[in-house]
Amino acid sequence: MENGRTLIVASDTQHLLRRWRADTGEPIGSPIDADIVVPMLSAAWLHGDPVLITPGDDETVRRWHAITGELLDSSLPGVAASCTTDPGGTVLLATGTFAGEVTLHYLAPSGPVLTPAHAGRTRACNA
Repeated sequence: MENGRTLIVASDTQHLLRRWRADTGEPIGSPIDADIVVPMLSAAWLHGDPVLITPGDDETVRRWHAITGELLDSSLPGVAASCTTDPGGTVLLATGTFAGEVTLHYLAPSGPVLTPAHAGRTRACNA
């Protein structure tokens, strides 16, 4: 979060993503309606903004602005997703589909670059 504050995020069975400030417990905005069960989520800084990354059983990976709750992107396929940031600041996002395809996405300022990483059934992925 901005100013070095920590953000806590949780998903629930009502398809909502809830956000709180870790230092005060104060909610951040209204819950985000993901419109689908979110089995896992990841967070990263992307293009200078805090972003939440959520996969769903509809095989869609969504990216949300962590503070405003705005849906930023829903163009990547996946039922599992996890991310990390490399030392240069590029976000590496691993996604997996029900068909077993695992893809590594390099989310750089110029746009995503896709690299197939695995073929076979996927249950989870961790970057």
